[in-house]
Amino acid sequence: MKSFPAPRVVMDRFSAAQPTSQVHNGVETDNPGLLDAMNGAMDVLAAAGVTLPTVLCAVDGARTATLQPHTFDDVRRSHALRLLTYVPGE
Repeated sequence: MKSFPAPRVVMDRFSAAQPTSQVHNGVETDNPGLLDAMNGAMDVLAAAGVTLPTVLCAVDGARTATLQPHTFDDVRRSHALRLLTYVPGE
């Protein structure tokens, strides 16, 4: 199985929340418990006052969405997608 770094793309640099999308690779997409653990870790750190991106919920309340399948190297795949707040850094 091929894997590659998931790109993060700033959706709107001028909005107040400055969301960024995170498209997950096959390993993360195929292990939803891993994404739940990532979300949980971010929640714990945010509750402790750490400044970090937070997961934005979809209209239905889900914290992860699925991108429609596409073909890559003759393999049909779906990818998990999260929308996160953007925290500017140096």
